[in-house]
Amino acid sequence: MEQHDDGKTIVIDLKKNAESTQSRDDLTLTHSSLFPVKPKKHSVFRNPTFLAGLLLLLLIVAVFVLVSSIGREETPAETTPAITVENNDPPLFPALRVNGLSEAVPVTGELHSRFVLLTEADSLKAIAVKNGNEIMYPASLTKIMTFLVAYDRLSSSLDKQLTLTEDIKKQYPEGSRVGIDKGDLLTVEQCMYAMLLESDTDAVLMLVKEVAGDENAFAALMNEKAEELGLVSTHFTNANGLHDKNHYTTPAEMTVIFAKALENELFHTIITAETYVTYLGYYKDGQYTTYRMTFANSTLVDRFKDNGISPKLANGLTVIGGKTGFTDEAKSCQAALAVDENGKEYIAILGNAPSSLKSAKDTAYFFGNYIK
Repeated sequence: MEQHDDGKTIVIDLKKNAESTQSRDDLTLTHSSLFPVKPKKHSVFRNPTFLAGLLLLLLIVAVFVLVSSIGREETPAETTPAITVENNDPPLFPALRVNGLSEAVPVTGELHSRFVLLTEADSLKAIAVKNGNEIMYPASLTKIMTFLVAYDRLSSSLDKQLTLTEDIKKQYPEGSRVGIDKGDLLTVEQCMYAMLLESDTDAVLMLVKEVAGDENAFAALMNEKAEELGLVSTHFTNANGLHDKNHYTTPAEMTVIFAKALENELFHTIITAETYVTYLGYYKDGQYTTYRMTFANSTLVDRFKDNGISPKLANGLTVIGGKTGFTDEAKSCQAALAVDENGKEYIAILGNAPSSLKSAKDTAYFFGNYIK
């Protein structure tokens, strides 16, 4: 069952498989070892005619193999995830680049979230962890990687206007939307604000179309970016975070993705903004005009406000931004950013909390109790 930040759903099944192999040793007994036979005096291998025929036969076989291989088309290997996971067992490969994961403080029963990882933003040194290397579904945390891929290819054209078309509107009618209308014109930068602050599905698909034409091609670029970042337990099938059994990451690798995005000044500005007021364009009766639109940080700031949680914590930290997501399979998850009184930043990745309330409480508790 798929649900985005606006609470709408689609149904998708999750199947998990595991395969096992078994080897077998064979014992071969030759005829001569059981029944010794006196060798013959003459061998056919001494016959020149026989040898010439044998060589001719070998030559014919070699030519046939060579001719058969020329022009043979290779069948592309099917793209599949690098790992198979059953019952959320740890992936086959360790997560990369997060430092000291094994030495981090283990989080026990205080939190509702199944997956949690707290790190320093600059060094990615792990501070506290719970199931940090297990497979988790990222839901709309996916859009952090969507930003990275889109920015890589559109950074020189942030002011270019994109059109919200009918074919985009028809995709994922259950997706999260802020109310952008068909025919509206948004710049690339406005789409990025709508995507990260409001988790807007249409804004994501406008960027996808501009970058790659369709979502399958865009997902391939996302996987290339994951490989570039050294990730081995992350795979994407879409740009919005819709549930798919082959769309997954780990808390450790989601931390790497979030930290990489935070290096980007525009991303940092967007996810720490409480609101963004802008003007969208459109044509009416052939006349170009604009209207005022406000994108609110509904994915983090409002989650704290709605649940009566102060972003200013007792230990001096302040939660300043982040991205959230939800599907029935992923449940509530969050990538959060906090800063201390000296300006040092910390990252928290949380996943699989039973509700947005408990996810927000977990975030505040995690930051407030595991950073001294």
